[in-house]
Amino acid sequence: LEFKREFRLLEAVDELSFFAMECERLGAARVGRLLLERYRALTGDRPTEPLRLFYSAHRACVRARLAILHIDELPPGAGTAWRERALAYLRLAQEYCRGL
Repeated sequence: LEFKREFRLLEAVDELSFFAMECERLGAARVGRLLLERYRALTGDRPTEPLRLFYSAHRACVRARLAILHIDELPPGAGTAWRERALAYLRLAQEYCRGL
């Protein structure tokens, strides 16, 4: 669904939470928070924190699954980087779920 523009536009907070999650994974959590704050200020949309955490956890799990699928495509022992990425996403998802 994320590749179909009409569906992406239905829930902007889902997409912004996805972006914020990626920023956090890459060590720039502040950027994601600022974007969400700016969105709230400009639109007046005030999604609840549990909803934002749910979206972030969901997207982190999807990204972990995709990373794991990459491991399956590689020769045995060659998927270390993808394994680490999958684990990083799962750790993020776990943290978001704790906030729920």
